Amino acid sequence: MNFSFYEIGNNEGDIFVEMGINTRTEKIEHFNVPKIIPDTEYQRMMRSLNYSQRKYTLNVMNLIKNGDKQFFHCINGGAGVGKSTLIKAVYQSILRFYNSLPGSNPDSIRAALCAPIGKTAALIDGMTLQLLIIDKISMVGFTMFQHVDARLQQIMRTKK
Repeated sequence: MNFSFYEIGNNEGDIFVEMGINTRTEKIEHFNVPKIIPDTEYQRMMRSLNYSQRKYTLNVMNLIKNGDKQFFHCINGGAGVGKSTLIKAVYQSILRFYNSLPGSNPDSIRAALCAPIGKTAALIDGMTLQLLIIDKISMVGFTMFQHVDARLQQIMRTKK
């Protein structure tokens, strides 16, 4: 299994805008409460990760636990190398961490699995593009990132 991790910024152009294709939509999707898998299934999933997947998951969890800055990562690799498995493991770890915090509400949404198209979203048990974890990044343009950023600023009531 071979995949790559890159830390990225948001400085690319949107090919759709450059081609004159309007990507704006008025469609609104509602988030479902995150699905936490049973502990036995989570433990089985974590044991099935290879060394690189496990190391990356632990790295992301350390970044989240320290929480002092935003981070942007891109996970690349060919079909079948384990990107979706890795995304599910990170997501489940994030949900478990936030639900373990004192006073946490397990019904609140702190993370969402997203992808630009329905078939890809279904592979990661997610929804079409809204927040945080994005599968098939090569299909997401700058305009979509601007929409995500604007919505996150609205939700978090901050310009960060």
